[in-house]
Amino acid sequence: MKRSLASLFLIFLTVTCYAQGNQELIMKFQPSFISHSVLTISKTNKDAVITLKIYDRKEEDSVLVEEERKLQRNELDSLLSFLSSYQFKIKGSIDTVGTSEITMDGKTVTVHHVSIGMDGVFVEGSYRDKYQVKDFAFWSPKGGSENHKLVMKVFDLMEANLKKKAIQNYIVQLRGYF
Repeated sequence: MKRSLASLFLIFLTVTCYAQGNQELIMKFQPSFISHSVLTISKTNKDAVITLKIYDRKEEDSVLVEEERKLQRNELDSLLSFLSSYQFKIKGSIDTVGTSEITMDGKTVTVHHVSIGMDGVFVEGSYRDKYQVKDFAFWSPKGGSENHKLVMKVFDLMEANLKKKAIQNYIVQLRGYF
């Protein structure tokens, strides 16, 4: 009995230690007029990797080009720090871009300012840290917003590390949506 409990404890400890060091950010970019792509940034106890896959617009499962590069673990520090306080929310093509308060008939009313889009980019993703998976989605974020800051941090990593010409050209086109 003691041996079984000790074995279970060691298995639990091993799984816990392994899981605590792993983090993964996956972002799917779905722009209106260029191919969609999936970006994966992962960090384990041993290394960090960035991968971008660009898909054919007509054949959704067909990868046109892919690049994967190892990162220095400290290259992710700024992004991971940002994600620690990021508010993971699901938004669609109608986003609240701000609020204001007005007084009507003596009552204070909060007015939500929205942005409705058809020509832009839908971004959806997930972030896995330890035992949690946090999902998020948004449409063409407004400059200076938290969603825009997230995208800019990701672009910094892509531009600094992904070197294939086709990937670089795609990143330039995708950046135009932000």
